[in-house]
Order: sequence, then structure tokens, then C-alpha cells
Amino acid sequence: MGRTKPVIAGRILSRLAVIEKQAAVHQCTAAVDFMEKTLIPYPATVNDERMYAHAKKVAEDLVGETNVRLSPLVMGAEDFSFYTQKMPSAVFNLGVKNESIGLSCVPHHNDHAVKMEIVDDHGAIA
Repeated sequence: MGRTKPVIAGRILSRLAVIEKQAAVHQCTAAVDFMEKTLIPYPATVNDERMYAHAKKVAEDLVGETNVRLSPLVMGAEDFSFYTQKMPSAVFNLGVKNESIGLSCVPHHNDHAVKMEIVDDHGAIA
């Protein structure tokens, strides 16, 4: 598998190595196609600056400025990107934190079970 893009971070390269090694364990080979020569099916998800500023302010007003954090950039596909091409949009990750049960991450696609004991009339966790 060619790795010609110097832009690819070391973290991505190490994940590619894991993919290759896992395939080798099963006597297979793996290939990752960055689709540079064909149409990319998912466009980049780019927040509209005004929508982002508005949503960030609303979030800060609701949960406090210290509880709203900038997410790191990721190289992942997001179907929401199609909406961002049609109208001003902003993507935010919502998470729940409960250190007493060891939950300190966004509970989307993880192994933690989240018990939502108190939910107000608007669906917000109290």
C-alpha cells in the first residue's frame, strides 16, 4: 500500500500498520484506498462560522463555558456533510460524563452503559 501523502499524520500511519498486521495474522492482505483518483462519496464536513458561533454560545449558556470544548479534527466520514453543503450548519458532539462510574467520554459507539436517571421535560439530563 503506497503512502505518498506527507500530510498523513503518524497516528494514521500507525493505524494503517495495525490494519496490515491484523490482516497478516489471518494470512490475508489489506489495502486502504484514500480514493484520490475517484469521486469521494462524502464531502468534508465544514461548520458554517456564524452557525458555529451561535450554537457554541447557546451551549455555553446552557451548560457553562468550561463545559464546551473544541473537538480535535478527525479524518472520518460524516453523512451530515451533505446538509452542510445545502444550508448553514454546525456539527457538535454531545456527551455525558460521570466519573463515579468511570464514564468520561462521549457515549456514542462505546462499551459504557449510561443510566439516564433524571431527565427534565425537554430531554436534557439534570
